[in-house]
Amino acid sequence: MQALLDIGGGDNTTRKYKENTVMRHLRNFLCLTALALLLAGCGTANMVKLTYKPLSEGGSCGASVNVIKFADARGTDEIGVKSDGSYFYAVTPVGEWVSKAFFEELKKVGCGMSWSEQDFSTDTDYKMTGTIKELWLKEISMSEFQANMTVNVLLTRQGKKVYEENLYANVSKTVMPSGDSASAIMQEAMQDLVKTAMPTIMKRMGY
Repeated sequence: MQALLDIGGGDNTTRKYKENTVMRHLRNFLCLTALALLLAGCGTANMVKLTYKPLSEGGSCGASVNVIKFADARGTDEIGVKSDGSYFYAVTPVGEWVSKAFFEELKKVGCGMSWSEQDFSTDTDYKMTGTIKELWLKEISMSEFQANMTVNVLLTRQGKKVYEENLYANVSKTVMPSGDSASAIMQEAMQDLVKTAMPTIMKRMGY
């Protein structure tokens, strides 16, 4: 405001100089604002909301299971690459997402469930842990995606292993372009992976 108030005083040369200075600062401010908005938009487009909807219709599981947040052994924060070469990032930590997918599926079939971020002793019948070895989403075009996952899942009872398996999911799909295409593809891959494991897990628990 001081610079604007000062414009009214002095000779024409001084006024012209001050006007140019104000306009230059205004242009710089508008350019920086536009750049910030552009970067924010790009960042949002690269963030993937990882969701999960159980496939099971229900069940009569009478066991209690404590699921521990899975370890992420991938060594990177990226979860995929877009067609423009930039990377996808997950809104939710992938270890939390994958472990809670098993939590939700087991809860759906009737198991008594609890979830923990850290491994500690509980009075549940079983404990499930896991390690994410691979998780990658590739956007080939706005309508074509590939998703690959490899997860090791371990189920123990009183410290003894009752089930362990390396699970795989590979999904290639052409979809109608939308803002949640990446999220939908990742959910489908997660559902395929969990679906593969559930029959054996339930059998090992006696159901």
